[in-house]
Amino acid sequence: MMQSSENLHTKLHGKLDNCIGQLRAAQGHLEDVKNETAANIEAKLVSAKEALDAKKQEALAAKDKAEELGKAKLAETTEAVADWKANRHVHKLEKRAERAESYADACVALAMYYAGEAEVAILEAVAARQDANNSG
Repeated sequence: MMQSSENLHTKLHGKLDNCIGQLRAAQGHLEDVKNETAANIEAKLVSAKEALDAKKQEALAAKDKAEELGKAKLAETTEAVADWKANRHVHKLEKRAERAESYADACVALAMYYAGEAEVAILEAVAARQDANNSG
């Protein structure tokens, strides 16, 4: 299936926007939690952990796919690609493009998962700091 560069751009741009939004939400949590109670922070932490757990299998699949595609990318030498271009091996070039797009997609999926993991880590750090401050 031939995908246009514009479609690829739109698809990946949307996924990156979602990832950036997730990071901004984590940043907002960091700003908000300094004025919240331990119970509210704990509730947010539980919610963030549940969301992260729900995405864990998807992230593991994306990681496996990225590793597999990364190995395939290493096998594509500059000389081989130049030969495909020179000899107009469109099918091989199309497959290469599809693999590269899938690799980018898997990497973005991992970035989104790690943004969620960062949010959990931030909330855990804030809760730990509150515990330390409140016990002294």
